[in-house]
Amino acid sequence: MFRSILIPTAVLLSLTTLFAQQEMPAELALKLNDKAEKLFPNNAKAQDKWLNEQNENYMLLPMLTAPAGNEEIFNKHIKPIAEKKFELDFTSKAKFIQDMTEGLMTIDAYKNVFGENTALFNKMKTDVLKSNPEDFKKAAKQFEEQSQMMIEIDSLPRNSLVDDALFYGLKAAANKKFPNDFAKQKTYLENILNVFIQYEVLAANVESNAEASAKEESETPQQVQANYQEILMNAQVFIRGENGDGIGIISEIKGKPVVIFPKSFYDANGMLIVNSLDEPVSYSDVLVAKNAPYAIAVVKSMPNGMKPIPMASTEELKKSIEKTAFLFLVQDNSINLRSNSVVSLKNNSLNLSRKLLNGTKQGTGLFLFDEKGNAQILGICITEEKDLAFPDFSNKTQTKHFSRGMQNKTEKVYVSRVDDNSGWQKIDQAKFAEEVALLKKISDNNNSFLSFFLVNNLKDLANLEVFNNITNKYSKIFKEEIQNEPSLEKNIKNMISETINIMGRDIRKVNISEISPVLKSEFEFQLKFRNAMIDSLKSVLKKNQFKRFDFEDIRKTAH
Repeated sequence: MFRSILIPTAVLLSLTTLFAQQEMPAELALKLNDKAEKLFPNNAKAQDKWLNEQNENYMLLPMLTAPAGNEEIFNKHIKPIAEKKFELDFTSKAKFIQDMTEGLMTIDAYKNVFGENTALFNKMKTDVLKSNPEDFKKAAKQFEEQSQMMIEIDSLPRNSLVDDALFYGLKAAANKKFPNDFAKQKTYLENILNVFIQYEVLAANVESNAEASAKEESETPQQVQANYQEILMNAQVFIRGENGDGIGIISEIKGKPVVIFPKSFYDANGMLIVNSLDEPVSYSDVLVAKNAPYAIAVVKSMPNGMKPIPMASTEELKKSIEKTAFLFLVQDNSINLRSNSVVSLKNNSLNLSRKLLNGTKQGTGLFLFDEKGNAQILGICITEEKDLAFPDFSNKTQTKHFSRGMQNKTEKVYVSRVDDNSGWQKIDQAKFAEEVALLKKISDNNNSFLSFFLVNNLKDLANLEVFNNITNKYSKIFKEEIQNEPSLEKNIKNMISETINIMGRDIRKVNISEISPVLKSEFEFQLKFRNAMIDSLKSVLKKNQFKRFDFEDIRKTAH
């Protein structure tokens, strides 16, 4: 780099050539040089470092693109602000654009929460962006808080007196009274809904008192609850295996005792099933439901005193709506019953009147007791990871956001219905072990392939087995052959094509219809993940966007 004000012609020409190669106009380079001298007088090392960073980010800027659906905001708002705020500071400009686009992607990730109500989503998005025109990350945080509050509002407990139409009207009234203030809306709705709940309790008490006057109560509520707990403890078991510890329930199918448990607990190497006294429950075959997230172990023998609890049929589930049910919670060596009720039936799950407590364990059962004290299983708690939307992997900013999401996946807990007892499939342990190994290979390779979109240098891929051939081949080509712009693009194109081919090898023979139901959902995610990366690379080839993979160590070879 140069630092004197009076620059010899020959030096100026050589510098002009250098910056031309780096796609920076010589005039702009001179301005940056002057700024570097003012910022770091008499410090050549600091000047060089700052100028190198500016050049790198100048080259990065054309690669920063708008998240899908945000092109207008990106071009008419973000870029003009960045140009105005950071006229001769490409490092700050690039960071500003990346932060702003990251905020947009965070907001858009909540779009599914709104379902078909896109008008509300768009309005809330517009409002938070307008409130924070130069800090979309702050806008995203505000949007997240509002969205979470909306979720909490929709989960507010309500009884049979408040149907969907009435609840919708109450929400509309709350929004009109406190527009865009969801915290106040929640408090407002809670107060109204509590009135309905209190009314129902009052009515129930009146009815109960009338019945109590006709006959003497034989048991106190505490005694009833103790009886319920004893019944449930005699059916509760604990699953131990390499895939973690969890809860199962002794039930029965066609008169045969079985243990029903979340299928994610299945361990091909063998699960230990014990009761609360650590006494073993022996079992033979393990079968998994094809269209449900649970499995059953066929019981051979179980400790004395254990008694199966039947699973509710579809008709019985329908009749259970609005009736008081109980979650049998096991936490920190303590047990307790938490009342709840089924509000409605979904395809594979139950909508409850109360939110599940944080830390509710997988396999926890939801039970209904009849007037004689007989129990039924209505559903079991299932934990699953929330889906992540796949980005345009050729966009490094989006990919970084996705990668962080993969490392910090959030979970959701729901209550799965247990009325579908058809389509059971016996687990072939040998085949299952092969599928586990294949899944691990595909998953590990996906993580390696993701690096292709994140690293800055081709050499950074050298330690990854899937890229051994590519890095060896193209490192040699870029090092030994003269690379002008056309040959550079040609070699990058060939490298991307070979990467696509390698990405497809280990998934070509996977037939998802033959995969065990235990692993099917994870296989589906990993295959979608891989195909999304492949599609991104194919799009790069189609649109001639090779510079997105113009790695730094490759660029240095260009002449």
